[in-house]
Amino acid sequence: MAYITAIVLPATPTALQVNTEDIGYLSSAGESYEYVRVDEYQTSQLPADGPFPPPEQSQGSPTQPLSAAGSTITFQNLKAGTSYTFLLWGVASIDGYGGNYPVYIDKSDPVTTPTQAAVSTYDQDVPAPVCTGAAFPQTLQDSNRIVISWTSSRAYDMYAITCDYSVNPASGARVEDSNGGSSGNFTFRQLQPGSVHSFSVQGGADRLDFLGGSAGHYWSAFSPLVNVQAAANTRRLRIFLQNSGVNGADGLRPLLPNSKAISLRNLLGV
Repeated sequence: MAYITAIVLPATPTALQVNTEDIGYLSSAGESYEYVRVDEYQTSQLPADGPFPPPEQSQGSPTQPLSAAGSTITFQNLKAGTSYTFLLWGVASIDGYGGNYPVYIDKSDPVTTPTQAAVSTYDQDVPAPVCTGAAFPQTLQDSNRIVISWTSSRAYDMYAITCDYSVNPASGARVEDSNGGSSGNFTFRQLQPGSVHSFSVQGGADRLDFLGGSAGHYWSAFSPLVNVQAAANTRRLRIFLQNSGVNGADGLRPLLPNSKAISLRNLLGV
């Protein structure tokens, strides 16, 4: 299995997107990895077996750590038509960024920044999905939520969905949906009414090794960001019950067996 892969970004020929898989279950001297560091090298300058020279660029540091559970990173301002290789290091703790603590895990296959002709070909083979968002208020059955839906001209093996996501500085969330196909949806819950969130989706195609096993994924570019405002929760009980799909003709007690312990404000989410 490849723990690190790199792909070209169709819209930015001088940038490469690097994806790392979950290495949290691996360990060094009995300590599980919590973070990773990714280094960028021109392939021609990288020894086959090390020792490795100082990297040209790195992602992941004590102040901006990258999770060992997997991440997506963009390396920018690269040279056009140049082959690059990326190295993945495991880090057991924040303190481990110092000294010789990072442990070499894997390196990506060489990837060359494309010519303009190659960009258009890649864009056709691995097109970015199109996503939309819909906001819903709190109900009896569910919390305040935003549902992100997407479609793609290509059926992917999995999708990654981001909410307010940033690598530098690290923030937001990136979740993966392994259902695949050419469409899908994912729900972000427990949202603050009226808050505004930015969403994007990318498709992932299985990357198989020579034995036919999984070696990571080829990821498309992210879809354009979609900004969605979380819905306001209603203060009117009748509308709340309508949104919940019940009429409440017999009052709330049959609907809420433990209603004595729930205030109306908490029920409505206001």
